[in-house]
Amino acid sequence: MKKIPYGMSNFRAMREEGYLYVDKTMYIEKIENLNSKYLFFIRPRRFGKSLFLSTLENYYDINNEKDFEKLFGDLYIGKKPTRLKNSYMILKLNFSGLNTDNKDQLKESFLLSVKNSINALLNRYEGILENTEGIRKKIDQITDINAVIMTIINEVKKVGKKIYLIIDEYDHFAN
Repeated sequence: MKKIPYGMSNFRAMREEGYLYVDKTMYIEKIENLNSKYLFFIRPRRFGKSLFLSTLENYYDINNEKDFEKLFGDLYIGKKPTRLKNSYMILKLNFSGLNTDNKDQLKESFLLSVKNSINALLNRYEGILENTEGIRKKIDQITDINAVIMTIINEVKKVGKKIYLIIDEYDHFAN
């Protein structure tokens, strides 16, 4: 008997801990066939957006290649994987905790959120990226959001990899 995953948005945990999972992985193939660089999932609250983003994160993450069969083997995309599976470094941004009290606090918390996400990326890919501590120090000193993002993109390019950017709760601060 499968457990009901009410409120869960962690794909890996659902698959590894025996929760019911309704397979929507066929949409990964459809998304790739759109040939669009930017996708927006606009759906009502509690509609599975974060879970689907977690599914994409696990599917595209180069660090999950060894777990591909365990996570996706019995699912649609496991039986028909695309050429892009496990081919990206994942940069996941979540803007649900931004301070929106005023413009300056929003700008500061936005920058901090991006830097924290980049630090998570550096931790996750420490064995792939060169000099993660040096990158971390460089990013800590930068106060311009564009420069922070360009720094990590350039560091990832140096090792011949690409970033898959996932942004969750992008509408939080706009509301």
